[in-house]
Amino acid sequence: MKASPWYAIPLRPFSWIYGLAIALRNWCYDVHVFRIQKMTVPVISIGNLTAGGTGKTPIVEYVIDYLQRSGKHPAVISRGYKRTTSGTFVVSDGTTCYGRVEETGDEPMQIARKYPGVVVVVDERRSRGAAEALRRKNVDLILLDDGFKHRALARDLDVVVLDGSDPIMHQPMIPAGTRREPFSALHRAGVVIVTREPVTDELKSFVQKHTAASIISVTFKPKSLTDRRKMLGIPKSALNGQKCIAFCGIGNPRSFVLTLEEFGIQPLDVVIFPDHRHYSTSDIRTIINRANSCHATLVLTTEKDAVRFDTSLLSGIPESLQLCSLTIEPDIVEGKDSFHNLLDAVMRRAA
Repeated sequence: MKASPWYAIPLRPFSWIYGLAIALRNWCYDVHVFRIQKMTVPVISIGNLTAGGTGKTPIVEYVIDYLQRSGKHPAVISRGYKRTTSGTFVVSDGTTCYGRVEETGDEPMQIARKYPGVVVVVDERRSRGAAEALRRKNVDLILLDDGFKHRALARDLDVVVLDGSDPIMHQPMIPAGTRREPFSALHRAGVVIVTREPVTDELKSFVQKHTAASIISVTFKPKSLTDRRKMLGIPKSALNGQKCIAFCGIGNPRSFVLTLEEFGIQPLDVVIFPDHRHYSTSDIRTIINRANSCHATLVLTTEKDAVRFDTSLLSGIPESLQLCSLTIEPDIVEGKDSFHNLLDAVMRRAA
């Protein structure tokens, strides 16, 4: 359990107010005071009970892979967190990617580039974004990225991702903590995925008090390394004998460091930026200076961070310093059949 920082204590009253407001909002949806729009195709939501850092994006990509292997054509709808645009923005029409990462958000752009046949739309109003996606041919299923709290759009399956390394029962509501829904919201979950750490008896008992949903245990394992200049995969052996540092701007930077260590990489230094950082030339100078101080020849980052590097930022890194990203993938260690059965049930409705 992580201890709450000292500044969280005076924020607790604001957390109670926030929690009451969210509870009232959920009640309005439950009793149909607020309208919930239903799409003409099935909808799967993958979201968090907390504000980021649970490993949601690799789960989204796992589901995309599974749906595509089953012959489905999902569209991904996201808010596009920290994007500079507003309203509806088509990141990919299933053929072409549009815009810059600043305009779309890093996660939607990452998904659009990795899955060129998938329609990706960002919109703060998920129902409007979903309607736009359905104008594209072949879309037969909607996948909501970070959609748990966005209840204006009906869904056939709610997947809730929890970080097992920071158990939810010890996390206060925003702003004292990162929890953005009351525990009672778990009753809406169709499946709960616990990431990074094994499901403890305490966490399992707590979750089961609030939902009858299946509990799935997932860890993340390193998958591949990519040279970001050449956009080519490289073997792990290419790192032998190289001194390296790492940097990231994600919700759980500790998880990135642990993954590097699992891959057999011990960075000499780790530079941590805020989550969803839009990198600047000043940030590049910081990274280069830290690398030079360690006499490093290699800089490692996450796949999501690398998406935020455009050509101009890459050109600011000297050729003597190699920039690589590490891709991770989920490993379902418990409950794979249950999870697949739930996804299969949704896909049958799309038939």
